[in-house]
Amino acid sequence: MRFEEQTPSNIEVESRARRAIEKHKSSHYLMLVVASFMTVGDGILTPALSVLSASSGLGRSLADISYQSEALAEQVTKENLDKSLIYPPFSNIRKISGHIAAKAYELGLATRLPRCDNLVKYAESCMYTPNYRSFR
Repeated sequence: MRFEEQTPSNIEVESRARRAIEKHKSSHYLMLVVASFMTVGDGILTPALSVLSASSGLGRSLADISYQSEALAEQVTKENLDKSLIYPPFSNIRKISGHIAAKAYELGLATRLPRCDNLVKYAESCMYTPNYRSFR
């Protein structure tokens, strides 16, 4: 932090400003009103906006989750149900993720991507594949 040396001109300007504020009663009211607005804005409006934006995003997310849940449920086969599995096996995670991504595209959640013939294959081609080189 840099400190300035107090010169007579700096002291004179500060004291003139202080005298003007102390002299005029209307400046006291102005400062009170500005401080009140700042308190209201910081203490009431900011949290209210945060809660409203979070709740509106939550409503959208819950609707999207239900559609994605349907896409996941569609991947459970009769064989899985016969084995008392309510989810498809984890070994099919890439295929399942591809179907969920395709469902999201169909719902308009990924509109910037180009339309292709096979959405599942396209989604799988965009997935990370952990192929590692062997160092032995």
